[in-house]
Amino acid sequence: MRPVRELWRAVLVVLAVVVAVAPLRRGLFGLPGTARLLMPLPARSLADAERVGTAWAWEAVAEGLEPGSADRPRAFERALALVPTDEVTLVRRAACALQKDGPMAAQAVPAARALVAAYPDNAYGHYLLAAALLRAGDRDGAVRELRLGNQAPRYAPGHRESMERRMQLEAQLAGRSGQLGLPTWNGLGELAPLRELARQLAASGDAQTALELARFGGRVRDEADQVIVALVGIAIQSVAFRGPGPAERPHEGVAGTEEERRREAERRLAKLAQGFKARLGAAGLGSNAGWVDGETANSAAVRRAAMDVARSMWPIVGPFGASMAWGLWAMLMTATAGLLLLSLLPGRLRRVDALPWQGADLVLLWAVTLVPGLAVTALLLRIPFAHMAGGDAGS
Repeated sequence: MRPVRELWRAVLVVLAVVVAVAPLRRGLFGLPGTARLLMPLPARSLADAERVGTAWAWEAVAEGLEPGSADRPRAFERALALVPTDEVTLVRRAACALQKDGPMAAQAVPAARALVAAYPDNAYGHYLLAAALLRAGDRDGAVRELRLGNQAPRYAPGHRESMERRMQLEAQLAGRSGQLGLPTWNGLGELAPLRELARQLAASGDAQTALELARFGGRVRDEADQVIVALVGIAIQSVAFRGPGPAERPHEGVAGTEEERRREAERRLAKLAQGFKARLGAAGLGSNAGWVDGETANSAAVRRAAMDVARSMWPIVGPFGASMAWGLWAMLMTATAGLLLLSLLPGRLRRVDALPWQGADLVLLWAVTLVPGLAVTALLLRIPFAHMAGGDAGS
Protein backbone atom coordinates (compact mmCIF):
# COMPACT_ATOMS: atom_id res chain seq x y z
CA MET A 1 0.00 0.00 0.00
CA ARG A 2 2.87 2.38 0.79
CA PRO A 3 4.29 2.28 -2.81
CA VAL A 4 0.87 3.22 -4.18
CA ARG A 5 0.63 6.11 -1.72
CA GLU A 6 4.08 7.33 -2.69
CA LEU A 7 3.23 7.06 -6.38
CA TRP A 8 0.06 9.08 -5.80
CA ARG A 9 2.08 11.66 -3.89
CA ALA A 10 4.50 11.93 -6.83
CA VAL A 11 1.61 12.41 -9.24
CA LEU A 12 0.21 15.18 -7.07
CA VAL A 13 3.60 16.90 -6.95
CA VAL A 14 3.81 16.89 -10.75
CA LEU A 15 0.27 18.25 -11.01
CA ALA A 16 1.04 20.94 -8.46
CA VAL A 17 4.11 22.09 -10.37
CA VAL A 18 2.16 22.16 -13.65
CA VAL A 19 -0.65 24.18 -12.04
CA ALA A 20 1.84 26.58 -10.51
CA VAL A 21 3.65 27.34 -13.74
CA ALA A 22 0.66 27.16 -16.13
CA PRO A 23 -0.21 30.86 -15.80
CA LEU A 24 3.41 31.89 -16.32
CA ARG A 25 4.30 33.21 -19.74
CA ARG A 26 7.37 31.00 -20.24
CA GLY A 27 5.61 27.80 -19.28
CA LEU A 28 7.44 24.53 -18.51
CA PHE A 29 9.70 22.12 -20.40
CA GLY A 30 9.79 24.35 -23.45
CA LEU A 31 6.00 24.54 -23.70
CA PRO A 32 4.26 27.93 -23.68
CA GLY A 33 2.49 28.91 -20.48
CA THR A 34 -1.22 29.64 -20.39
CA ALA A 35 -0.50 33.36 -20.17
CA ARG A 36 1.57 33.20 -23.31
CA LEU A 37 -1.22 31.40 -25.11
CA LEU A 38 -3.51 34.30 -24.24
CA MET A 39 -1.02 37.12 -24.78
CA PRO A 40 -1.04 39.06 -28.04
CA LEU A 41 1.53 37.86 -30.51
CA PRO A 42 4.86 39.63 -29.95
CA ALA A 43 6.26 42.04 -32.50
CA ARG A 44 9.16 40.64 -34.49
CA SER A 45 12.06 42.47 -36.11
CA LEU A 46 13.47 42.63 -39.63
CA ALA A 47 16.17 40.23 -38.50
CA ASP A 48 13.50 37.65 -37.68
CA ALA A 49 12.02 37.95 -41.16
CA GLU A 50 15.52 37.65 -42.62
CA ARG A 51 15.98 34.37 -40.77
CA VAL A 52 12.89 32.88 -42.38
CA GLY A 53 13.44 34.62 -45.69
CA THR A 54 9.96 34.21 -47.20
CA ALA A 55 7.53 36.82 -48.47
CA TRP A 56 4.87 35.85 -45.96
CA ALA A 57 7.38 36.24 -43.11
CA TRP A 58 8.22 39.78 -44.19
CA GLU A 59 4.52 40.63 -44.37
CA ALA A 60 3.89 39.11 -40.95
CA VAL A 61 6.70 41.18 -39.43
CA ALA A 62 5.43 44.35 -41.11
CA GLU A 63 1.92 43.78 -39.78
CA GLY A 64 3.17 43.25 -36.24
CA LEU A 65 5.33 46.38 -36.06
CA GLU A 66 4.10 49.58 -34.45
CA PRO A 67 2.45 52.05 -36.88
CA GLY A 68 5.23 54.56 -36.27
CA SER A 69 8.06 52.13 -36.90
CA ALA A 70 10.42 53.11 -39.70
CA ASP A 71 10.99 49.40 -40.40
CA ARG A 72 7.39 48.84 -41.43
CA PRO A 73 7.59 50.17 -45.02
CA ARG A 74 10.89 48.36 -45.54
CA ALA A 75 9.35 45.06 -44.45
CA PHE A 76 6.46 45.49 -46.89
CA GLU A 77 8.92 46.36 -49.66
CA ARG A 78 10.91 43.19 -49.02
CA ALA A 79 7.74 41.09 -49.05
CA LEU A 80 6.57 42.54 -52.37
CA ALA A 81 10.05 42.24 -53.87
CA LEU A 82 9.77 38.48 -53.36
CA VAL A 83 6.12 38.10 -54.41
CA PRO A 84 4.89 41.31 -56.08
CA THR A 85 1.32 40.06 -56.57
CA ASP A 86 0.61 38.67 -53.10
CA GLU A 87 -2.87 39.97 -52.35
CA VAL A 88 -2.63 39.80 -48.56
CA THR A 89 0.57 41.87 -48.58
CA LEU A 90 -0.91 44.44 -50.96
CA VAL A 91 -4.08 44.74 -48.86
CA ARG A 92 -2.27 45.00 -45.56
CA ARG A 93 0.21 47.56 -46.92
CA ALA A 94 -2.62 49.77 -48.19
CA ALA A 95 -4.49 49.44 -44.90
CA CYS A 96 -1.41 50.23 -42.79
CA ALA A 97 -0.59 53.23 -44.98
CA LEU A 98 -3.95 54.79 -44.04
CA GLN A 99 -2.94 55.02 -40.39
CA LYS A 100 -2.16 58.62 -39.62
CA ASP A 101 1.21 60.04 -38.58
CA GLY A 102 3.17 56.97 -39.64
CA PRO A 103 6.08 56.65 -42.04
CA MET A 104 3.73 55.09 -44.62
CA ALA A 105 1.16 57.90 -44.65
CA ALA A 106 2.59 59.38 -47.86
CA GLN A 107 2.15 55.98 -49.56
CA ALA A 108 -1.59 55.70 -48.88
CA VAL A 109 -2.79 56.59 -52.39
CA PRO A 110 -0.12 54.73 -54.42
CA ALA A 111 -0.39 51.66 -52.16
CA ALA A 112 -4.17 51.52 -52.57
CA ARG A 113 -3.88 52.13 -56.34
CA ALA A 114 -1.45 49.22 -56.64
CA LEU A 115 -3.88 46.98 -54.78
CA VAL A 116 -6.84 48.00 -56.95
CA ALA A 117 -4.81 47.58 -60.13
CA ALA A 118 -3.78 44.04 -59.16
CA TYR A 119 -7.14 42.95 -57.69
CA PRO A 120 -9.98 45.14 -59.01
CA ASP A 121 -12.51 42.54 -57.83
CA ASN A 122 -11.65 43.12 -54.15
CA ALA A 123 -14.10 45.66 -52.74
CA TYR A 124 -11.89 46.38 -49.73
CA GLY A 125 -9.18 47.77 -52.00
CA HIS A 126 -11.63 50.24 -53.54
CA TYR A 127 -12.79 51.33 -50.09
CA LEU A 128 -9.21 51.88 -48.93
CA LEU A 129 -8.48 53.87 -52.09
CA ALA A 130 -11.62 55.95 -51.55
CA ALA A 131 -10.46 56.84 -48.04
CA ALA A 132 -6.96 57.66 -49.26
CA LEU A 133 -8.23 59.85 -52.12
CA LEU A 134 -10.61 61.74 -49.85
CA ARG A 135 -7.80 62.42 -47.41
CA ALA A 136 -5.74 63.71 -50.34
CA GLY A 137 -8.56 66.08 -51.34
CA ASP A 138 -10.02 64.14 -54.29
CA ARG A 139 -13.68 63.85 -53.31
CA ASP A 140 -14.94 62.86 -56.76
CA GLY A 141 -12.35 60.09 -56.95
CA ALA A 142 -13.40 58.87 -53.50
CA VAL A 143 -17.06 58.67 -54.54
CA ARG A 144 -16.09 56.82 -57.72
CA GLU A 145 -14.06 54.22 -55.82
CA LEU A 146 -16.81 53.84 -53.25
CA ARG A 147 -19.25 52.98 -56.05
CA LEU A 148 -16.79 50.55 -57.63
CA GLY A 149 -16.25 48.88 -54.27
CA ASN A 150 -19.98 48.34 -53.82
CA GLN A 151 -20.06 46.66 -57.23
CA ALA A 152 -16.99 44.45 -56.68
CA PRO A 153 -17.78 40.75 -56.10
CA ARG A 154 -15.30 40.06 -53.28
CA TYR A 155 -14.58 41.63 -49.88
CA ALA A 156 -11.18 40.47 -48.64
CA PRO A 157 -9.50 42.62 -45.94
CA GLY A 158 -6.81 39.99 -45.40
CA HIS A 159 -6.41 40.54 -41.67
CA ARG A 160 -7.10 36.92 -40.71
CA GLU A 161 -4.66 35.59 -43.28
CA SER A 162 -2.06 38.02 -41.99
CA MET A 163 -2.68 36.92 -38.41
CA GLU A 164 -2.26 33.29 -39.41
CA ARG A 165 1.09 34.22 -40.93
CA ARG A 166 2.12 35.92 -37.70
CA MET A 167 1.25 32.80 -35.72
CA GLN A 168 3.13 30.63 -38.20
CA LEU A 169 6.15 32.93 -37.99
CA GLU A 170 6.12 32.85 -34.19
CA ALA A 171 5.87 29.06 -34.17
CA GLN A 172 8.71 28.69 -36.66
CA LEU A 173 11.02 31.10 -34.85
CA ALA A 174 10.28 29.47 -31.52
CA GLY A 175 10.99 26.03 -32.94
CA ARG A 176 7.53 24.79 -32.08
CA SER A 177 4.27 24.16 -33.82
CA GLY A 178 0.89 25.42 -32.82
CA GLN A 179 -0.55 28.70 -31.69
CA LEU A 180 1.67 30.74 -29.38
CA GLY A 181 -0.40 33.84 -28.94
CA LEU A 182 -3.85 35.31 -28.99
CA PRO A 183 -4.99 35.84 -32.61
CA THR A 184 -6.56 39.23 -32.10
CA TRP A 185 -6.74 41.94 -34.70
CA ASN A 186 -6.59 45.54 -33.60
CA GLY A 187 -8.63 46.89 -36.47
CA LEU A 188 -9.84 50.08 -34.79
CA GLY A 189 -7.05 52.13 -36.34
CA GLU A 190 -7.82 50.64 -39.73
CA LEU A 191 -11.57 51.17 -39.45
CA ALA A 192 -11.23 54.82 -38.39
CA PRO A 193 -10.41 56.07 -41.94
CA LEU A 194 -13.48 54.27 -43.27
CA ARG A 195 -15.70 55.98 -40.72
CA GLU A 196 -13.99 59.27 -41.53
CA LEU A 197 -14.80 58.62 -45.20
CA ALA A 198 -18.48 58.14 -44.34
CA ARG A 199 -18.71 61.27 -42.17
CA GLN A 200 -17.09 63.55 -44.72
CA LEU A 201 -19.02 62.27 -47.72
CA ALA A 202 -22.32 62.30 -45.85
CA ALA A 203 -21.81 65.95 -44.93
CA SER A 204 -22.40 66.97 -48.56
CA GLY A 205 -26.07 66.00 -48.36
CA ASP A 206 -26.02 64.39 -51.81
CA ALA A 207 -28.63 61.62 -51.89
CA GLN A 208 -26.83 59.43 -54.45
CA THR A 209 -23.59 59.57 -52.47
CA ALA A 210 -25.50 58.82 -49.28
CA LEU A 211 -27.02 55.76 -50.95
CA GLU A 212 -23.57 54.50 -51.92
CA LEU A 213 -22.42 55.08 -48.34
CA ALA A 214 -25.39 53.12 -47.00
CA ARG A 215 -24.54 50.23 -49.31
CA PHE A 216 -20.92 50.45 -48.17
CA GLY A 217 -21.93 50.27 -44.49
CA GLY A 218 -24.23 47.35 -45.15
CA ARG A 219 -21.48 45.44 -46.87
CA VAL A 220 -19.02 46.05 -44.03
CA ARG A 221 -21.67 44.79 -41.59
CA ASP A 222 -22.57 41.71 -43.63
CA GLU A 223 -18.98 40.70 -44.42
CA ALA A 224 -17.74 41.21 -40.84
CA ASP A 225 -16.21 38.30 -38.98
CA GLN A 226 -15.96 40.23 -35.70
CA VAL A 227 -18.67 41.97 -33.72
CA ILE A 228 -16.86 45.30 -33.61
CA VAL A 229 -16.55 45.37 -37.41
CA ALA A 230 -20.27 44.66 -37.83
CA LEU A 231 -21.10 47.50 -35.45
CA VAL A 232 -18.83 49.83 -37.39
CA GLY A 233 -20.74 48.88 -40.53
CA ILE A 234 -23.98 49.83 -38.77
CA ALA A 235 -22.39 53.11 -37.70
CA ILE A 236 -21.36 53.90 -41.28
CA GLN A 237 -24.84 53.13 -42.53
CA SER A 238 -26.51 55.27 -39.89
CA VAL A 239 -24.22 58.16 -40.83
CA ALA A 240 -25.44 57.78 -44.42
CA PHE A 241 -29.08 57.68 -43.25
CA ARG A 242 -28.62 60.81 -41.14
CA GLY A 243 -26.92 62.84 -43.84
CA PRO A 244 -25.59 66.29 -42.93
CA GLY A 245 -27.64 66.47 -39.73
CA PRO A 246 -26.11 66.65 -36.22
CA ALA A 247 -24.59 63.51 -34.76
CA GLU A 248 -26.67 61.62 -32.23
CA ARG A 249 -25.24 58.73 -30.26
CA PRO A 250 -27.62 55.78 -30.04
CA HIS A 251 -27.75 55.70 -26.22
CA GLU A 252 -27.51 59.41 -25.50
CA GLY A 253 -29.93 60.43 -22.75
CA VAL A 254 -31.30 56.89 -22.41
CA ALA A 255 -31.56 55.38 -18.95
CA GLY A 256 -32.58 51.84 -18.15
CA THR A 257 -31.51 48.31 -18.92
CA GLU A 258 -29.34 47.23 -21.83
CA GLU A 259 -32.45 45.89 -23.52
CA GLU A 260 -34.16 49.28 -23.24
CA ARG A 261 -31.08 51.02 -24.57
CA ARG A 262 -30.90 48.62 -27.50
CA ARG A 263 -34.55 49.21 -28.34
CA GLU A 264 -33.99 52.96 -28.23
CA ALA A 265 -31.00 52.60 -30.56
CA GLU A 266 -33.18 50.62 -32.97
CA ARG A 267 -35.93 53.23 -32.75
CA ARG A 268 -33.51 56.04 -33.56
CA LEU A 269 -32.01 54.10 -36.46
CA ALA A 270 -35.51 53.44 -37.83
CA LYS A 271 -36.26 57.16 -37.53
CA LEU A 272 -33.09 57.97 -39.47
CA ALA A 273 -34.10 55.42 -42.11
CA GLN A 274 -37.50 57.08 -42.54
CA GLY A 275 -35.85 60.44 -43.11
CA PHE A 276 -33.39 58.85 -45.51
CA LYS A 277 -36.20 57.32 -47.57
CA ALA A 278 -37.81 60.75 -47.82
CA ARG A 279 -34.52 62.21 -49.08
CA LEU A 280 -34.19 59.43 -51.64
CA GLY A 281 -37.75 59.99 -52.83
CA ALA A 282 -37.12 63.70 -53.28
CA ALA A 283 -34.02 62.90 -55.37
CA GLY A 284 -35.86 60.45 -57.62
CA LEU A 285 -34.37 57.41 -55.89
CA GLY A 286 -37.52 56.25 -54.12
CA SER A 287 -37.26 52.78 -55.63
CA ASN A 288 -34.62 52.01 -52.98
CA ALA A 289 -37.08 52.44 -50.08
CA GLY A 290 -37.63 48.70 -49.71
CA TRP A 291 -33.90 48.10 -49.61
CA VAL A 292 -33.55 50.68 -46.81
CA ASP A 293 -36.23 48.88 -44.76
CA GLY A 294 -34.41 45.59 -45.21
CA GLU A 295 -31.10 47.11 -44.16
CA THR A 296 -32.67 48.60 -41.04
CA ALA A 297 -34.05 45.18 -40.08
CA ASN A 298 -30.67 43.54 -40.71
CA SER A 299 -28.89 46.06 -38.48
CA ALA A 300 -31.42 45.47 -35.71
CA ALA A 301 -30.85 41.72 -36.00
CA VAL A 302 -27.07 42.19 -35.74
CA ARG A 303 -27.49 44.32 -32.61
CA ARG A 304 -29.67 41.68 -31.00
CA ALA A 305 -27.15 38.97 -31.87
CA ALA A 306 -24.31 41.03 -30.39
CA MET A 307 -26.29 41.53 -27.19
CA ASP A 308 -27.08 37.82 -26.99
CA VAL A 309 -23.36 37.06 -27.21
CA ALA A 310 -22.63 39.56 -24.46
CA ARG A 311 -25.33 38.07 -22.24
CA SER A 312 -24.11 34.51 -22.78
CA MET A 313 -20.62 35.53 -21.67
CA TRP A 314 -21.72 37.53 -18.62
CA PRO A 315 -21.75 34.58 -16.18
CA ILE A 316 -18.13 33.93 -17.16
CA VAL A 317 -16.57 37.37 -17.13
CA GLY A 318 -18.99 39.13 -14.77
CA PRO A 319 -18.38 42.83 -14.22
CA PHE A 320 -14.59 42.49 -14.55
CA GLY A 321 -14.19 41.88 -18.26
CA ALA A 322 -12.45 38.97 -19.96
CA SER A 323 -8.86 39.90 -19.07
CA MET A 324 -9.60 40.46 -15.38
CA ALA A 325 -11.64 37.26 -15.18
CA TRP A 326 -8.77 35.28 -16.64
CA GLY A 327 -6.37 36.94 -14.19
CA LEU A 328 -8.53 35.93 -11.23
CA TRP A 329 -8.68 32.39 -12.59
CA ALA A 330 -4.90 32.27 -12.88
CA MET A 331 -4.55 33.49 -9.29
CA LEU A 332 -6.96 30.79 -8.11
CA MET A 333 -5.00 28.11 -9.93
CA THR A 334 -1.73 29.30 -8.40
CA ALA A 335 -3.24 29.43 -4.91
CA THR A 336 -4.62 25.93 -5.39
CA ALA A 337 -1.17 24.74 -6.38
CA GLY A 338 0.31 26.22 -3.20
CA LEU A 339 -2.27 24.46 -1.03
CA LEU A 340 -1.65 21.24 -2.91
CA LEU A 341 2.07 21.44 -2.27
CA LEU A 342 1.40 22.23 1.40
CA SER A 343 -0.76 19.13 1.71
CA LEU A 344 2.11 17.00 0.44
CA LEU A 345 4.64 18.24 2.95
CA PRO A 346 5.38 15.99 5.96
CA GLY A 347 3.52 16.98 9.09
CA ARG A 348 6.67 18.06 10.90
CA LEU A 349 7.43 20.64 8.22
CA ARG A 350 3.98 22.11 7.85
CA ARG A 351 3.55 22.10 11.68
CA VAL A 352 0.05 20.65 11.33
CA ASP A 353 -0.63 16.97 11.96
CA ALA A 354 -3.77 16.86 9.83
CA LEU A 355 -5.30 19.13 7.26
CA PRO A 356 -9.05 19.52 6.64
CA TRP A 357 -8.56 18.58 3.01
CA GLN A 358 -6.63 15.95 1.10
CA GLY A 359 -4.55 16.18 -2.03
CA ALA A 360 -7.28 14.52 -4.04
CA ASP A 361 -9.73 17.26 -3.03
CA LEU A 362 -7.35 19.92 -4.29
CA VAL A 363 -6.85 18.11 -7.60
CA LEU A 364 -10.64 18.15 -7.99
CA LEU A 365 -10.69 21.87 -7.16
CA TRP A 366 -7.98 22.52 -9.74
CA ALA A 367 -9.95 20.61 -12.38
CA VAL A 368 -13.06 22.67 -11.57
CA THR A 369 -11.11 25.92 -12.03
CA LEU A 370 -10.23 24.80 -15.54
CA VAL A 371 -13.86 25.15 -16.67
CA PRO A 372 -14.21 28.95 -16.28
CA GLY A 373 -10.62 29.36 -17.41
CA LEU A 374 -11.24 27.55 -20.67
CA ALA A 375 -14.48 29.46 -21.17
CA VAL A 376 -12.72 32.80 -20.73
CA THR A 377 -10.03 31.61 -23.12
CA ALA A 378 -12.70 30.85 -25.71
CA LEU A 379 -14.15 34.31 -25.17
CA LEU A 380 -10.80 35.97 -25.71
CA LEU A 381 -10.17 33.97 -28.85
CA ARG A 382 -13.58 34.62 -30.37
CA ILE A 383 -14.41 38.17 -29.26
CA PRO A 384 -11.35 40.32 -28.64
CA PHE A 385 -13.40 43.46 -28.00
CA ALA A 386 -15.54 44.03 -24.95
CA HIS A 387 -18.05 46.63 -26.23
CA MET A 388 -20.28 44.21 -28.08
CA ALA A 389 -23.80 45.22 -27.18
CA GLY A 390 -23.77 48.92 -27.96
CA GLY A 391 -21.84 50.32 -30.82
CA ASP A 392 -21.60 53.91 -31.91
CA ALA A 393 -24.31 53.78 -34.47
CA GLY A 394 -25.05 57.43 -34.59
CA SER A 395 -21.66 59.06 -34.44
